[in-house]
Amino acid sequence: MKSSIELELFRDALYTCSAASCGFCREDCPIFTGVRKESTCARGISAIMLAFLDGFIKPNERLAKTFNLCTTCRWCTERCPINIEYPTKPPNLRIDIPEMIENFRADLLERGFVPAKVKEMLLNIRRTYNPWGSPSGKRMAWSKGFTVETLSDKTSLEAFFICCAYSYDERAKEVVDVAGTLFEEIGIPFVTLGNNQWCCGDMTLRLGEKGLSELLAEHNAQMFEKHKIRSLISLSPHCYNTLKNDEIYPESNVNNMHYTQVLAEKVDEGKLKPSKRIEKRVTFHDPCYLGRYNNVYEQPRKILESILGLKLVEMYRNKKHSFCCGGGSGRVLTEELPYHERPSNERVKEAVEVGADVIATACPLCLIMLNDATKSLELEGKIIVKDVLELMSEAL
Repeated sequence: MKSSIELELFRDALYTCSAASCGFCREDCPIFTGVRKESTCARGISAIMLAFLDGFIKPNERLAKTFNLCTTCRWCTERCPINIEYPTKPPNLRIDIPEMIENFRADLLERGFVPAKVKEMLLNIRRTYNPWGSPSGKRMAWSKGFTVETLSDKTSLEAFFICCAYSYDERAKEVVDVAGTLFEEIGIPFVTLGNNQWCCGDMTLRLGEKGLSELLAEHNAQMFEKHKIRSLISLSPHCYNTLKNDEIYPESNVNNMHYTQVLAEKVDEGKLKPSKRIEKRVTFHDPCYLGRYNNVYEQPRKILESILGLKLVEMYRNKKHSFCCGGGSGRVLTEELPYHERPSNERVKEAVEVGADVIATACPLCLIMLNDATKSLELEGKIIVKDVLELMSEAL
């Protein structure tokens, strides 16, 4: 099968990883930290995939459930000592666990082994073009009370790409209205694709549903071309990463930026000047797909540091060593771990330890997961989770 052939390309890397005895990948793996099973960390995963290639393990439901625990946060790839670059290193020794897992999930999916919640989410996307399964005609429901320009037959050189989470999740929807007002105030028209936009394809791609991912990307790419869009501002790191880096989007002249990059530029230019004080201790949680995948670390901090009265405090694990919230790879909707094992709980506890009043982030999935964790830990009112957009809006 095609996906098995693709996984075969990683054989040398799989063998090297599974044969290593270091185990650094277990150190801050968000799933291993809670579950404490070798099969959930990169070293164990590599051994399983290698055994699968050699015919010692047959695909089954249990295997599919184990492999769908991974959030593809890329911590293991960042931490792996084998990934240290040197002049004579063979290219096939790159231990890129997220890429391998995507290929293995594709193989399992093709053979019909998919966890129930994952299957439900993929069916939602196929039916309604969003993981939440909400009617596609309600994508713009968040815009009540706010005048937002959507593209129909008009053209625009610049538009905003609004993540499905920001469009359909009740907590995340609160951010988008704020975003529209903020960008209008600094002279950037808040133009969107409206109900014509489909899911970017991030979750489907991570879960191995390549055909559906390509369908979604083809539709969105046609919308970009139809409306002559040359620049996109993504509110979610997952959309930003997929539109910018994943092969499902054909090469085009569309420039992709995350909103924190845009706002940081405006701070530098003196066009974004917060005037109200926010006397809070704020810690920034680095989203995996903004940080480790795209190296965007300083821009969100620059935005927060521009707010008068705000004291930025760092958690012990920050920037490229940030601890994943647990919501990536579709797990924001498919997670089944008991509350005490959830990565988001551990992350909120870490924020409490540094005395933060507010956890700021720049990703809707992190916002949802961390906000839920404050509830499960009974910390509501003691520590608040906010999007950087919300804090900046309050400060203007």
